Amino acid sequence: MRDLTEIRQQIDQIDQKMLALFKERMGCSAEVAEYKRGTGKAIYDPVRERQKIDALTKDEDELIIKKSVEEMFLQMMSISRRYQYSLLSQEDAYIDHQSCISGNSRGISGTGNGTVFWRGCQEFFCTRI
Repeated sequence: MRDLTEIRQQIDQIDQKMLALFKERMGCSAEVAEYKRGTGKAIYDPVRERQKIDALTKDEDELIIKKSVEEMFLQMMSISRRYQYSLLSQEDAYIDHQSCISGNSRGISGTGNGTVFWRGCQEFFCTRI
């Protein structure tokens, strides 16, 4: 059995590699945003996201790994969408969920359909509510 310190060092090395790959992925996401800006294509593409998740999980037999991979990539796709929205709008598109719910987030006001809050939630969740 390996020493816990040795195992944690290996995890730290893997985390550093994952961080570098994540940054590389976000660079590609910026290029996607530019492409979509030029073509008018929507940022949110649920069909593409589902195809991607299915492709990543199709050969995995262990349910916990399959569900974890799905969760991880759905989260990364959500982060990529927010990043693309922020690049296209030149503002921070990251909305803190608690602030959004309480109505206390920067730039959020009102409660009815058509308010800044409502439009922000529509953009954040990429759907009409």
